Amino acid sequence: MRTGALGLAAKGVFVVSSSLCDYEVRRNLVLESIRTGNHDGLNNLDEITAIVSFLSVTDESS
Repeated sequence: MRTGALGLAAKGVFVVSSSLCDYEVRRNLVLESIRTGNHDGLNNLDEITAIVSFLSVTDESS
């Protein structure tokens, strides 16, 4: 994803994901870093969040 997002951003593409995706990926990376002691995944995700915009997920029916 990181290389893809960087490549798209370099071409001027506005890259968007949901805040829910960020939460779920971050949650799994936190658990993995606790288990292994490796924080590279979290660091990479932090770099991606500087490039990708995250939209809130809302329930518009309420």
